[in-house]
Amino acid sequence: MLKIAYYYIRRKKTRSISLLCMLTLILLALTACIDLVKQSNQMEASLYQASQAAYSIRSKDPAQPFDLKQVQSLQDSQPNNQWVRFYEGNAQLSDLQAVTGSQIIQRDDLTEGLKNNVALYATDDSAKHVLFNSQVFQLVSGRALTDKDRDKILVHEEFAKANGLKLHDLVKLRPVSLEGDPADQEAVPFEIVGIFQGKRQEQYTGVSSDLSENTFFMDYLGSQALLMKGQNNQLTQLNGYAKDPQALQASFKAAHAWAKDRGQLDVTKDSQAYDQILSSIKTLKSLFHWVAYGVMFAGWVILTAILLLWLRERLYEIGVLLAIGRSKVKILGQFLAELVFLSLPALVLSALLQPLMLKPLLASLNFGQAADSINSLALKASTGLPAIVTLFQAYGLLMLIIVLAVSGSSAVILSKRPSHILAKIS
Repeated sequence: MLKIAYYYIRRKKTRSISLLCMLTLILLALTACIDLVKQSNQMEASLYQASQAAYSIRSKDPAQPFDLKQVQSLQDSQPNNQWVRFYEGNAQLSDLQAVTGSQIIQRDDLTEGLKNNVALYATDDSAKHVLFNSQVFQLVSGRALTDKDRDKILVHEEFAKANGLKLHDLVKLRPVSLEGDPADQEAVPFEIVGIFQGKRQEQYTGVSSDLSENTFFMDYLGSQALLMKGQNNQLTQLNGYAKDPQALQASFKAAHAWAKDRGQLDVTKDSQAYDQILSSIKTLKSLFHWVAYGVMFAGWVILTAILLLWLRERLYEIGVLLAIGRSKVKILGQFLAELVFLSLPALVLSALLQPLMLKPLLASLNFGQAADSINSLALKASTGLPAIVTLFQAYGLLMLIIVLAVSGSSAVILSKRPSHILAKIS
């Protein structure tokens, strides 16, 4: 039976090549669908990490910071969460000049302590700050701030150009002095570890710290030493990050209940970016599943139709085989063997073409700030063991389609008696 199938393939080269191309296309489509379905199951986790979803604790009075001790009990009750501290304030440049720009409001009443000021955003992790996470500001050189930094700072590209600064130069800052001579305040040096660009929504109060170019980011501990003068652990915001969306929701509910007994603090969930993209991902996941089902059905219909046409051309061969006593099972087995033989080179071709398919498919979809994570997943999925597993899963589905297609196309003919088949030929 196998030998007959092999010789038939060799004898009918044109037909065999056409069928090989068809099987290769079906197998490639199945492989791509399985890849996309697998990736869709991992996209949520990638998006969650990229979106920096968290819940935030702030003072109900924006001008009034709060002490870390006020939230210590909440932190102790959620030990698995990551906590990032934020503090906002102003400082005065000691030996450098703030960038000047057009101001809607011009003030002549500024004291010396309110001149040459810059806006400070202190944090344990600048990459998690909303201005960087939302791509309002983008690093052009250097690195982000971490909780291991001390007396480190990020400056705006325009400020660095105006003052001839580069990475690792020092910027001296002192607290804003509303009364007296600002020179009496001790200046603290900060090392530049990163330079960024961008423009935030600016306020117009007539002071230099309103401008995006005069915006600095510094490490949290450095800000406390500079601005609070020993009153450490003052916060304007504390963010809690959980390992997954379900854990974040549970933590947020617990924090919201905790905050009800503390009238000065407010808890909000900062996951709008994640929630918006997640709805698109769920739609894509559903689409990928339906496309996979559609490819399987279309492959079965097309293959059945082609085999039905070709089997009608083999009526004489089928009638003779039945007349000499060949069982219908063996005839059906021969047809299956022919397609299995052709599926093997189709498997090899698909293995060569598979890595070229998934990444362009995902690249054509816009995932925003999670694109890098998803492209990384695509690269892993299109190489190594994951690619082999996916390919053989698709090959198993192809075998199922072949069995159903051969059975469906052969049922009409093999259900008849040999005499009826031969009579129809004559």
